[in-house]
Amino acid sequence: MQQELEAEGIPAVVEDEGVVGANWLYANAVGGVKLRVHAEDAERAGRVVHEFQGKDASGTVSRCPACGGSNVRGERWPVLGVIASYFLLGVPFLFRKQWRCRDCGHTWRG
Repeated sequence: MQQELEAEGIPAVVEDEGVVGANWLYANAVGGVKLRVHAEDAERAGRVVHEFQGKDASGTVSRCPACGGSNVRGERWPVLGVIASYFLLGVPFLFRKQWRCRDCGHTWRG
């Protein structure tokens, strides 16, 4: 995301990436990884982030197969599945990536 913002000419700084990367259990304690921009760039950065959330790994905008909307978000794993596998198996099991349309709520695997 930092690269996307800087490509648009918006200086951005990533904070607490090392802490969360070293031990992901600290993520809640430090508030997760943060991306900071100047206050005067906040509105423009918000538009870039919103646009980026609908892009897949190749950088192309995904469309919802149900409604055709581009307001989609990639979800790497279902949260409840990860939590359940952690408690049942002792190891969080990561699932295939799925997409969710923010307009109609439809989910699909991609």
